[in-house]
Amino acid sequence: MKNIVTAICILIGCVVGHAQISQGGKPAFSDESFGKSSSVPLEILPSVNVSKLLKEDQKEKEEGLPMRFAYAHDVNFTPANSGKWYTKSNGDKYWVLEITSKGAHSLNLTFSKFHLEKGAQLFIYNPQKTDVKGAFTEFNNKVSGRLGTAPVQGDRVVVEYFQPSSVKGMPQLAIETVAHDYKNVYGLAKAFGDSGSCNNNVACAEGDPWRDQIRSVAMIMLANGARICTGALINNAANDGTPYFLTANHCTGSDVTNWVFVFNYESPGCTNVDGSTSQSISGSQLMNKGSNSDYALLKLSAAPPSSYNVYYSGWDATGAAPSNTTGIHHPSGDIKKISFDYEAATVSAYLGGAGTTHWEVSDWNDGTTEPGSSGSPLFDHNQRIIGQLHGGYAACGNDRGDWYGRLSVSYPNICEWLAPGCQTKTVNGYDPSGGGGEDTEAPTTPSQLRASNVSNTSLTLSWNASTDNVGVTAYEIFQDNLQVTSVAGTSVEITNLTANTTYSFKIRARDAAGNQSQFSAAVEATTTDTGGGICDGVAPWDFRATYEEGDRVVFSGRLYERKNSRWNFIGFCDRNRTVPAISGIQLQENPVKNNTLRLQLHEKSNMPYQIMDMKGRVKLSGVLSSEVPVQSLKKGMYILKVRNGEEATIIRFVKQ
Repeated sequence: MKNIVTAICILIGCVVGHAQISQGGKPAFSDESFGKSSSVPLEILPSVNVSKLLKEDQKEKEEGLPMRFAYAHDVNFTPANSGKWYTKSNGDKYWVLEITSKGAHSLNLTFSKFHLEKGAQLFIYNPQKTDVKGAFTEFNNKVSGRLGTAPVQGDRVVVEYFQPSSVKGMPQLAIETVAHDYKNVYGLAKAFGDSGSCNNNVACAEGDPWRDQIRSVAMIMLANGARICTGALINNAANDGTPYFLTANHCTGSDVTNWVFVFNYESPGCTNVDGSTSQSISGSQLMNKGSNSDYALLKLSAAPPSSYNVYYSGWDATGAAPSNTTGIHHPSGDIKKISFDYEAATVSAYLGGAGTTHWEVSDWNDGTTEPGSSGSPLFDHNQRIIGQLHGGYAACGNDRGDWYGRLSVSYPNICEWLAPGCQTKTVNGYDPSGGGGEDTEAPTTPSQLRASNVSNTSLTLSWNASTDNVGVTAYEIFQDNLQVTSVAGTSVEITNLTANTTYSFKIRARDAAGNQSQFSAAVEATTTDTGGGICDGVAPWDFRATYEEGDRVVFSGRLYERKNSRWNFIGFCDRNRTVPAISGIQLQENPVKNNTLRLQLHEKSNMPYQIMDMKGRVKLSGVLSSEVPVQSLKKGMYILKVRNGEEATIIRFVKQ
């Protein structure tokens, strides 16, 4: 991914059958008489060559590895070989160890063995006790017997274990790594100035339509506590709250049983304020992963408790192209951000070229991604996950893209968990606080049915997806009141038509329980007559060929011309028409007042426009003029989109 900064601060623990949260309390060793008079044994770790690490980071950036912010010292500290035991007169015991790595901005620990008996407690803190993690107790035990912990500020930490007299024997504790933060995790993870300046804080107005999906996204501290990725809770067809979690395969080069998942790390408001990192889960199980579409499906060691207020995002594995996309992520380990692309994502191979494994977001219109965003979900216009971030070149200040592994490609390998039987291809999100029951609710009616790519024998129908309390499984297509096919996605090609003939189409949605929506409004389309067109004699596009300025190609029934180092849409092959280039368009005022959007147009045109909300829903449309009435819009942020063929101008404005 992009420019490497850092990272994170997390409060953690882990459980079997319980949410991983610390149990509260405070360390008491220093309050004991021997704690006040005794010096705690100190383990001094080797120095860290920061300049060498930063050079390695630059190389890793080019290789697309998960973002690193710390160097992991390999150690083996146990109560049997390190620290010191102290015993009270009543038989209670303390084991205390101090660790330092000079120059570290923070330290975090990984335990290869962690199992506490009932009544025992473990704390990790800096000597000033300004940053205390714990208490960790028997509720943090896991089947794996491992535990990852969060960074503690400073270059010195104290590990304090308390064992009441009722507990006999030695605790099962073994510290495996101590991660030295060389990029200042606490100094950098201070709100949205750490990542690129073009990033949008999710607490701002841009995030309002996405409040549920935002709750599903978490930051991940990978095993050994040195690297960061992003991912999201993903729903299953049973809507049962199983904590499945989707992220990227390239993040899984470490033991997922030790990963830490931090939820709700976001600013409490749209101001420069750091967020809380107190809600986390430690540990997960790998269900399946694959490199082709760079996916990894995990199951968290415990379902997040109700106090975390999480959401399980819905998904769409039909492969249908989205009209616009949204990404929610933790760039550079920063508080949660949201990015928007108001154009349709395209099918591609990773980093471009021929292939179908990835969605390409060619250029973020609002926001970007960075290192640390890897594995984050890509949402379609229906607010369902359609992929996870593999990598790319996007950054603030450039017009380059990102590639997301397509969920439709990964689906055959993970459907047994997300939708047993593998027949369901779309599932809506699930809110654990919502409730449930037998599914008797019909899907909503599909909207905006439209015909395109009309030729003399075929056409394409597309529509806006229905929503359903469980998930839409199919759309039934009717031609002149007879059902001709059904599809899982939101588009279909109708073939074997007769030239110069008018047809009527309508559709309805169906869910897994057999509930059917009302029919959509009918749309009529007339096939063209036979004959030539503007594409006659033009060769089809060949990805192996080299093209120059002025060259023309045919692709998907459309004519394109190479101009200014990009392909410009000229017209449909079966329609003899051309499309002029878009002229400059500027807002005369922003925010918009007095219910009128005033524009400066360099020349008159008949170009169509759309005004969309931040969720991508069309609120107004028409033919562009210098004054556009917007009195029907509520106060808020909107997108003006002016299209001329495949060219488009996009302007964001605020209605007051």
